[in-house]
Amino acid sequence: MLAGPGTLRFWWKVSSESGDRLRFYINGSEQTSITGDFDWQEKVYSLGSNNQTLLWTYQKNSSGSLLLDRAWVDEVRFF
Repeated sequence: MLAGPGTLRFWWKVSSESGDRLRFYINGSEQTSITGDFDWQEKVYSLGSNNQTLLWTYQKNSSGSLLLDRAWVDEVRFF
């Protein structure tokens, strides 16, 4: 949980089959997601005042494996 206001920056990437998904939520609301094979991307969000709850989830479907079947989040910064 973060106390806003401020700017959130992070980098993420995913290497998975289509249908497996890395998602990002603010206060329980999905903001964005990626699936497939994507290299590092920077995401930037302006967070309002009050407390902000952040969550990243990776969901793997029940089918086979393709690529690395992994997701990464790095360099999370809030200022």
